[in-house]
Amino acid sequence: MNGALLRVQKPLTIRLLKRVLLFSGVLIVLLAGARTWWEYQATLDSVQEEFEVIESAKAQSVAASL
Repeated sequence: MNGALLRVQKPLTIRLLKRVLLFSGVLIVLLAGARTWWEYQATLDSVQEEFEVIESAKAQSVAASL
């Protein structure tokens, strides 16, 4: 009868804690990546607007000098 008893190798709390920590870590990495991409796109748009302003100012001065 003693041989038929199952022994728990890893308690449920340890397994659950590992899964929760893994899920949380993956979620944090995904959210950090999404925020980085969003900030990159915002910066890229801002730089593009600045280039358009510079282009229009330079085009006016070149047209005036011709």
